[in-house]
Amino acid sequence: MIRSSSLLIKQVILLSLITSFFIIGSEDITFSLISQCKILVSMAKHNELGITGEDIAVNYLISKGYRILERNWRSGHKELDIVAEFGPELVVVEVKTRRNNDFGNPEDAVNSRKIKRIVLATDAYLKFKQIDANVRFDVVTVLFNHAGKYEVKHLEDAFFAPMW
Repeated sequence: MIRSSSLLIKQVILLSLITSFFIIGSEDITFSLISQCKILVSMAKHNELGITGEDIAVNYLISKGYRILERNWRSGHKELDIVAEFGPELVVVEVKTRRNNDFGNPEDAVNSRKIKRIVLATDAYLKFKQIDANVRFDVVTVLFNHAGKYEVKHLEDAFFAPMW
C-alpha cells in the first residue's frame, strides 16, 4: 500500500508542475514536461510490476521451503534480486516479470551480459558476507495474462557461473 501511495504522490506532484507551467504559459516547456511525466509514470508502473513479481516469487519460494536471506542486495550497480537458502545450497534467484510474452519469454531476458553481472554480484556477496557455500543460480518468471492472473515458472540451475 505504501508503494502505491508513493507512486500516487509522485504523480500528483508531477501534475501540479504541469498545471503551473500551463498557467505560466510556455508551450514548449509544457510539452516537454508532459513527455517527461509520461515517461516517469510509465517507469514507475514498470517498477511496480517488478516489485509485484518479486513479491510473488518470494512467496512462491517460501512455499517451497526456501529461506529468504536477502532481497535486492546491491554491490555498486549490480543487484541480486533474491538470495535464499535451500538445504545446504545458497540460491541466487533472478526474477523476471512480464505483463505478457509478446516480446518473448521472460527467461530469455537473462542473457550472457546479465549472467555476468549476477555472477559478479554473487562473488561480491559471498566475499562481503564471508560465506563459503555451493551456489546455485535459478530464474523465477512471473507472467501475467490479460485477466490479471499470473503463472510462476521456476527454473532451477538456470545457468552456471562461466569461467572468464
